[in-house]
Amino acid sequence: SAFSITIEGENAAQNSRSAMGPSTPATYAVARVNAQLARIWYAQGQDSHADVLWSAAVDAWTRAYGTNQAYSASVASPGPALGGGDYPDGQIGDDLYAAACEMYLTALAIGDSGVQTYKNIMRSSSFFTKIVQWDWATVTGAGTLSLFAVENDLSSEDKLSIETNIVSFANSVKNSIDSEGYPSNLDFQEFGGKYPWGSNSFIMNRAIALAYAYEITGDVSYQDYILRTLDYVMGVNAMHISYVTGYGTKAETDTHDRWAWTIGQDAFWPRGWLSGGPNNELINDYATPPGVTAAKSYAGPGTAPHAWGSKENTVNWNAPLAWVAWYVENKIVPNFEGCDGNCASKPTLKPTTKSTTKQSTKPTLNPTTKPTFKPTTKPTSKPVSTGGSPCCADRNAGYQACMRSDWCNMSSTNCGNCNGYYITVPLEITGCCKWWSGGDCSNVVHSSNPGCHYRKSDCEGSCGGTWSPL
Repeated sequence: SAFSITIEGENAAQNSRSAMGPSTPATYAVARVNAQLARIWYAQGQDSHADVLWSAAVDAWTRAYGTNQAYSASVASPGPALGGGDYPDGQIGDDLYAAACEMYLTALAIGDSGVQTYKNIMRSSSFFTKIVQWDWATVTGAGTLSLFAVENDLSSEDKLSIETNIVSFANSVKNSIDSEGYPSNLDFQEFGGKYPWGSNSFIMNRAIALAYAYEITGDVSYQDYILRTLDYVMGVNAMHISYVTGYGTKAETDTHDRWAWTIGQDAFWPRGWLSGGPNNELINDYATPPGVTAAKSYAGPGTAPHAWGSKENTVNWNAPLAWVAWYVENKIVPNFEGCDGNCASKPTLKPTTKSTTKQSTKPTLNPTTKPTFKPTTKPTSKPVSTGGSPCCADRNAGYQACMRSDWCNMSSTNCGNCNGYYITVPLEITGCCKWWSGGDCSNVVHSSNPGCHYRKSDCEGSCGGTWSPL
């Protein structure tokens, strides 16, 4: 191994600790993370700890703003970077934008006087409302997702732009899956025809974008593509293994983690660790095979000490896996009628005695069961009638009102992506759907099964009934 694999060996090694110098992007990261953490702790009523976090965020922001010290290995880490490699980040604008997003959202939530300053800096950024592939170095998407997930006072035009960009990015992720033999959502042509270092983390981050697209549009196909993404990570891949330790009949057994080595390499690795995944972008270890197909550039069993290029595990890679696992369990499984019948199911197309319209809520990057700490004076938005103008109507609500999403209502194309019908509401009742012979519609309660009782094409199509005019 290139490294000591015991704590004693690590501590005994000469010059085994090295300090990295500061950089502007890293300092913005301190501001961004502490601002988000402060918001969480304030929400839980832990004001004293939240004050410490917010103070650290403001201090880091003040130190970083107006500077442009990009990371330089020669300055930040003179000599070899013992204990780990260098992490160069030459782009500062995305870090400034993402930090401004979190500073603005927290300042707004707690009534801090700096809120307008942060908001102005955020909105003036060229990255504002944009979303692209994000990772530890490229953080534009993280800021934009927060602007969708967290209550704010942005204009309806800004919010629509954020939603449109998220959906557009999610659609590109869907296209990536459709173009691959295995359900990898990674468009590796975007990376020069290579799988990047930590490819599985890119894949899990992109699954989060799919989740947000579902919350915006209500289109369940985005949730289906999340499941296909998990299929890839859990074994439907070119290596035919689950990249998550301890999960699957052919699961990964060892990852590049020096703490794990101290418990004995003959022991099974802790469950639930996501391995970095195939990487042929940069191979500088002894075990990751060069010269093979990108999706197979992955080290074999028992090679973890030498396989940092493809079998590394990190907290920022496991975090999106945990996020997606929570989302699947709490938002997709009930929607796909899982839970062994013990969770809420989707509206049925067959007759039912009560309406079961599905309510969609935005995901939060930090789910909590606590109530919000900043009550809003705005009433909860409800579906509205257009009074004669067409909009996107929900079949399972009987086409009686517009969907709540501005993005869905913007055009018939968007509406189709939301599984809606572009129509003037409310739709007039002209008949009912029957699954019995004889009789008429006089005793039919249309709201009992609105997905079938309002349009002849629905009734005689997927509902399998016979249309009876009034």
